[in-house]
Amino acid sequence: MVDGAVTYAKMNIKIRYGHANDVINGDTINHNLGATPSSIIVTPRYNSSLSAGNEIIIANVYDVTSSSFKIALYICSNGGTVTKVDGSPFGEEDIDWIAIL
Repeated sequence: MVDGAVTYAKMNIKIRYGHANDVINGDTINHNLGATPSSIIVTPRYNSSLSAGNEIIIANVYDVTSSSFKIALYICSNGGTVTKVDGSPFGEEDIDWIAIL
């Protein structure tokens, strides 16, 4: 008998996604894929501490493991000044993420 059901466990590509609130530089995000992802895409959202159009959010990931990754968040403003998102002067940011195995 052939089992034609498509289930997450049978897929060769595993994808997890989520939204994290109030993230600062160095926070850990849990993806729980069970294996180290080949790609992680992070998209920060602008919050009320930013002046629309005057800053750029820089987001990178590091320390990727089989269950989590860390986020590096910086704000580029005032003609090129780069500042960590660590609560002061810029508050926490929300991020959307996708982890792909």
